[in-house]
Parts: sequence; structure tokens; C-alpha cells
Amino acid sequence: MMMHFQLILAALCAALQAAPATNQGLGRTSNSTMPTLIDGEWTVQLIDGRPPVPSHPPRLSFAGGSLKGSTGCHPLAGRFEFSRGRVHFGHIVIDKGGCPSVALDTQERKIANVLHERLVVSSNRAGKLVMTSASGNTITLVGHSRK
Repeated sequence: MMMHFQLILAALCAALQAAPATNQGLGRTSNSTMPTLIDGEWTVQLIDGRPPVPSHPPRLSFAGGSLKGSTGCHPLAGRFEFSRGRVHFGHIVIDKGGCPSVALDTQERKIANVLHERLVVSSNRAGKLVMTSASGNTITLVGHSRK
């Protein structure tokens, strides 16, 4: 019995030593393919409680620390770090140029402003993500293809 216990304890210790270290910056283990809460493809449903311009919904895709998507007018890309229910975006590149309407220009500006802040991320019962800034700005996302 004692020998059996010692073998189990030795195997457990070896497994813990072989486990990859956690990379807090990406909210995942360094060798893991486990998705974080925000990983996947999302459509913006609300920006500060208001729906986006009809037929021009912004989309955001999170995977492995990379952000890709669209403001509804222009493509965007960047990096993000997700840890402990908070997301912080690095430099985000948004293609510039005029949007076809003032409403789309406004939508793009609001999305850019929110994504430049550190955001608290929560999930509701319907599976939607709500990203909230310290200043109270929000983006509500609906998942359409979780990875």
C-alpha cells in the first residue's frame, strides 16, 4: 500500500514539474490550445447600449492574443492580453479613409475609443460578452463561431 502511494505521489510530482508555466499576459498556458473566455468570432450587438449601423455590424475575432475584425467600415487588427477577466489591447491598426456615412464614422470612432481602454469582460446567461471600460463605455458582443 505504501509503495503504491509513493508511486502515485512520484507520478504526480513529475506531472506538475512537466506542466507548462502559465503565461498571464495571454490568459492561457504557454503551450495550451485551450481558448480563453473571449477567443472566437463575435459580432458587435451594442455600442454603449445602442445597436450598430444596420447592414454594417462590426466584427471582432480573438485568437491566441491576436485581434482581427472590422469597425463596420474599415478592417482592424492588433494584439490583446486577457487575464483575470480583463482585456487590454496593444496598438490597434484601423485602416483609414472616409466611411460612406457620418453614422459609420461615428461608429468607428466609438469602437476605437473603447478598444483603447482596459476593459472588464463579463459573460451573461445568453453567452454574450460585455466589455466595460472604467469610464463606463460598453461593447456587447454576440458569438457566432466559438473556437
